[in-house]
Amino acid sequence: MRVSVTFRHMDNSDALKKYAEDKIGRLNKYVYNPVDASVVLSVEKHRQIAEVVINAEKTTIKGRESTENMYSAIDMVMEKIEKQIKKHKERLVSHKADNIRIPAEITEPIPIKREDTYSQEGEESSIITKTLDSKPMTVDEAAMQLDMSKSEFIVFINADTGEMNVIYRRKDNNFGHIIPKNTSI
Repeated sequence: MRVSVTFRHMDNSDALKKYAEDKIGRLNKYVYNPVDASVVLSVEKHRQIAEVVINAEKTTIKGRESTENMYSAIDMVMEKIEKQIKKHKERLVSHKADNIRIPAEITEPIPIKREDTYSQEGEESSIITKTLDSKPMTVDEAAMQLDMSKSEFIVFINADTGEMNVIYRRKDNNFGHIIPKNTSI
């Protein structure tokens, strides 16, 4: 874990820096991938403020606490951050377990809300085109991204196959997975 500690409106303190780094280091047991953590310790109008921002596994976790004592501010913000990371990890684990049921084949038609407008014969027709940024990710990562968003679907490049895939939210709160079938015309 890469940790940066910044001091604002106060002198640098090796003891505070080491204390903050040790507290952040305890979070390694909850995070699998390399993580960037930023700690900002500041003083404003007799308040000691500790702010922490952690970028982990395509998620950003933030916390801020202020007290009369900098050490207690660090303790309080780290408790808050630890709760958020535990919750995030539980979501990841539950998605990899039973909560995601992705059928091998889609057996029912998929309702699609269209913004397309079609006209009758002789009139002009217009189709609204949207450009989507799709990036390589696994099916589990795409399902996690969809669960954390308000979208109905996510278009992504499957990191395992290199093909364009779609994960969508079903009415029964499970996810559907659309895999294109290559057929020649």
